Amino acid sequence: MPAQRRTDAATFGFGRFQVDAGRRSLLVDGAPAKLGPRAFDVLLALIERRHRIVGKNELLDLVWSGVIVEESNLYVQVSALRKLFGPDVIATIPGRGYRFTAVVDADRDSRPSSGLPGVPERAVRSRSPGDAPGATASEGGLPGNVPVIDQPLYGRDDAVRAVCRLLESSRLVTIVGAGGIGKSRVGLAVASMVRDRHPDGIWLVELAPLVDHAILPGSIAGVLGLQLNGTRAPGEELVSALESQRLMLILDNCEHMLEPANALARTLLARAPGVRLLVTSQEPLGMPGEQVFRLGTLAVPAVGDDTCADPLRAIDYGAVRLFVERVQSLGLGFRLDSRNTAAVVDICRKLDGLALAIEFAAARVPALGVQGVRDRLGERLHMLRTGTRAVPARHQTLRAALDWSHGLLDPQEQAVFRRLGVFRGDWSIEAAQRVVTDDGCDDWAALDTIGHLIDKSLVVVDAAESPRYRLLESARAYALEKLAEAQELAALSCRHASYFALYFERLADTLFSGAATEDEFAAGRAVEIDNLRGAMTWSLGGHGDAETALALLAHTAPYSFLLPLRHESEHWWDALLAKLGGSPLSARQAAMLAQAKIHWRMHRFRQPALESDVIDLEPLALRALDDPRRQALALSTLTIYAAWAGDLAQARAALDEFAALDPAALTPQLRAYALHASVATARMAGDAGSRAAQLADALAALREAGEGDGRMAFVVETDAAEDCLLQGRLDDAVGRFRALADMGRRQRRDDYRMSYVLMPLALALIELDRLDEAGQTIRDALPCLQRTAMWADYGPVLALFLARRGRHESAARMLGLGDAFLARAGGCHSLLDRRARQRTLLLLESIPRARVEAWIGAGASLSEEDVARLVISGEGGAPG
Repeated sequence: MPAQRRTDAATFGFGRFQVDAGRRSLLVDGAPAKLGPRAFDVLLALIERRHRIVGKNELLDLVWSGVIVEESNLYVQVSALRKLFGPDVIATIPGRGYRFTAVVDADRDSRPSSGLPGVPERAVRSRSPGDAPGATASEGGLPGNVPVIDQPLYGRDDAVRAVCRLLESSRLVTIVGAGGIGKSRVGLAVASMVRDRHPDGIWLVELAPLVDHAILPGSIAGVLGLQLNGTRAPGEELVSALESQRLMLILDNCEHMLEPANALARTLLARAPGVRLLVTSQEPLGMPGEQVFRLGTLAVPAVGDDTCADPLRAIDYGAVRLFVERVQSLGLGFRLDSRNTAAVVDICRKLDGLALAIEFAAARVPALGVQGVRDRLGERLHMLRTGTRAVPARHQTLRAALDWSHGLLDPQEQAVFRRLGVFRGDWSIEAAQRVVTDDGCDDWAALDTIGHLIDKSLVVVDAAESPRYRLLESARAYALEKLAEAQELAALSCRHASYFALYFERLADTLFSGAATEDEFAAGRAVEIDNLRGAMTWSLGGHGDAETALALLAHTAPYSFLLPLRHESEHWWDALLAKLGGSPLSARQAAMLAQAKIHWRMHRFRQPALESDVIDLEPLALRALDDPRRQALALSTLTIYAAWAGDLAQARAALDEFAALDPAALTPQLRAYALHASVATARMAGDAGSRAAQLADALAALREAGEGDGRMAFVVETDAAEDCLLQGRLDDAVGRFRALADMGRRQRRDDYRMSYVLMPLALALIELDRLDEAGQTIRDALPCLQRTAMWADYGPVLALFLARRGRHESAARMLGLGDAFLARAGGCHSLLDRRARQRTLLLLESIPRARVEAWIGAGASLSEEDVARLVISGEGGAPG
């Protein structure tokens, strides 16, 4: 039967009348009233746009989309509505159109429920492109990264409502269907309907670019802005971070990640009660509690239904409407009429209502016309229907559409299309020109050809100030097959990796020259993270090139800890070292290896024996980089590593090597980094003297570089607040730390940075004897400490708080926790931690030493949950 036109789930009341958009019904004084379908569509369109004038042409397009009708049809429907509602409900604006003027009570108690408890009805209104221009994922102030879909879904209203109903009763729903059927679009539509149900947002995680199962938790964490520190299994860390969240994760294109997704889903469902999962996949996850919604193809007229030659009947089918709208979007002035309806219906039937195939077919209309497209379909699909029976029919259908589309390209278009398959995710036009060109296709020819592929819907362009391009994943998989058939896969993979090694080198140059801020560098690197993954995969593979892999790691090294690549980078290092083997390296290659290792190992910060393969690096080896700027950043980072590990000689050696660099070659950012590293070394050495002047110089340098509001300025401001605390200016320290905490929340600083602010703030409040405020600050900090596993780092501060509360045993055990952590990690206490530890021990002097030592020994086995319980529960109660 025909698919319904786009409808709303809302009910609109005005006067004696009530319009139920979902049921397409009208009530007058509570009794059903008769209203024709076209009149109902006109009414609904006017009510939805009641805050503005709706032009006649717009109404014609909304109600009779793609069908040629006379304007008199509109007058007839408006007249019928006025007879029913009275002359004043719909006003005519001369020369402009119509406007609905009645006051609408959209909040009647009797309107139907959205199907989701607590979801305002406005959250489930379908949106048309004109309803919410510029709407984003943060609409309504909610977090998340899911956009409001900007195009209607044809024939999918029932599917969207059904998935919403499943989400009411289940926390795991999987939309299952063939590739190209429209699962992702339905998922986004569902997200727009239930947006207000999830206070912590709806987050889309695109899994298609992922290859390694082990990186699924890290990829999700990257989307959510979480950093996994590696002290536990990645999935465990992610689940811990989400246990108190109320959000939805959309895991898109999950069929190649079923095993890790299944394991992660089981744990989330068991331990994170506020998290819902919406999965799109070609297969279910296959686990208890999963609700599966199988998405069918779009509705098409049945074979032999000759009545569908009528355009007014045919347009009610989702497949036909999709085809017509896509052709119209090409700017051809196309209308469905009695001359072309039969051909359009036949195309949709032969493509089985598969959305992706229909879009490909529509894109060929400018070149072939509707009849030409129809004539070419039969031959292609007939051949593929005879394919192997081991391949599911839905895959054969998709391959038929792709084979047919590919067959319509000229040889140059085919070559460019298959070569674009080497890109992961999206890409820039410059990258495409550098990678796909050869003697027969120069830069301009490549640009023109990509334009043709965009016109034919094989390449998707994401409109932005700097446009990004991509292949749909089904099309990319097909392109890679064609690339292999042409025996070009190895050459194109090499070209792709070489291009991105050069891209990241140029990007790093902008950072080190001062032409780009840290944030700009990080953004330029993050946008190509999927291509970095692809380039590394090839470079480290059997036919890859170790030198290219080394270049990729070296040029992406600065602030690599900001990237969600911790677990992948561990695999990369192992593979690179294996690929290098024992082969001798040039002095420059050895220096690049050292530079990359220093930065990339920041992913392992504060883990057992984390610095063993880093702090032993010889600072002088970096000279072979022949670039004082790259040396400077690497030396500053090495200083921090060595100082925290207690290797002060190595830290000072790195600082001495920094001091030997040509100061004229260093940017203000690099001078600020060195000052920060110098202060950190002094503090770890036990020097409590004021470093205010050095820190002021560092902040001035950062402001000079345009980094006054950046991450590093936040770090230095934290150092300055800590300096006040060390000098005993406690009120000043509290004011500075509170301002930083507020700033960090506004700027969404990571949990590490917030921990470094909140815990020293708590210490200052403890020393001022403002214990209630200190307790609240510690409670605020605990989620950050738990997500970063830094609850053990701040054992001495927590111990001092407990001791001041009179809970002596708990305080001693917390000291033991901190001591045990540092013993495992091989580091040493910071100056503030040492002071907190000494003051705690003073408060415990009245207790027999043997008992205190026993308590401290017992603290080594405290868990994260124990820490939270000791700090929060029973606070102010009897001594522990």
